[in-house]
Amino acid sequence: MQMGTTDLQSRALSQSFSAEFCYYVLFIIQGEAEVRQWRLSRTLHRGDIVPIYSWLPHHLSVADEAEVVVVTLPIWWALREVLNEAILGAQNHIPGDFVSAGALHRLVVDLVNVPKIKDLGDKGLLMLAALLRNSLEFLAAQGDHLPSTAGRMGRLLKTITANAGQEGFSPREAAVQLKCSLRTVHQTCSDHGTTFNKLLIDARLNLAAYLLASSDERISEIAYSCGFASLSHFCRMFKAHFGVVASRARGRDRRDRAHGRKDRTEVSAPIG
Repeated sequence: MQMGTTDLQSRALSQSFSAEFCYYVLFIIQGEAEVRQWRLSRTLHRGDIVPIYSWLPHHLSVADEAEVVVVTLPIWWALREVLNEAILGAQNHIPGDFVSAGALHRLVVDLVNVPKIKDLGDKGLLMLAALLRNSLEFLAAQGDHLPSTAGRMGRLLKTITANAGQEGFSPREAAVQLKCSLRTVHQTCSDHGTTFNKLLIDARLNLAAYLLASSDERISEIAYSCGFASLSHFCRMFKAHFGVVASRARGRDRRDRAHGRKDRTEVSAPIG
């Protein structure tokens, strides 16, 4: 997770499809901003919240003196904790006068400002995800919906993430679950400058990195649970993808537990 405040004149959020797909959530703390995503333009005011999918065209313009908190979540985590089919298909926006907007703003400001204590950060992030999911799900039932072609990549990513631990998961199996043709699966990937295999490998490796940082499971157990057929293949792929060997990806909290340390006050972000 990346989180922070920014004072911007105008910027386009990253759309590099060679990197991970991301899920952005913008919190307007002060001032005014305009966001364009897909074919919809919204003027945002203090208290508004708008999520943005990195795989859809988008641009953010922020007025002078405005303050925005941008929360950037890895898509595999967002798909697990926040997004469902209804939300993925909707033009999402939480207006500042919505019943939960104030609570979401207070929570995200607390997460930005409080010391980075792991238990507090973990619980606060999960609270944020749950409240965000419930709010977006309620509003999605009443709001505008994306064209099916625009929402297709989100549904494909969700299917891949849900099946990342299944060894040999194939585009054909994804097509069956999505109730579309095999050609549609490959075309969706091609339209976004990627391939099914790359998305699957990215999902598996990022899930493995999270498990390495947050659990006590053996590396071999993590590799097999993330869909890799052999430990050696996993280790090669992990090193190529992240630039470090898997054994060095253990989180600080994991190493502290291994050495019996109890005096830790700060650790790495839970889904960094």
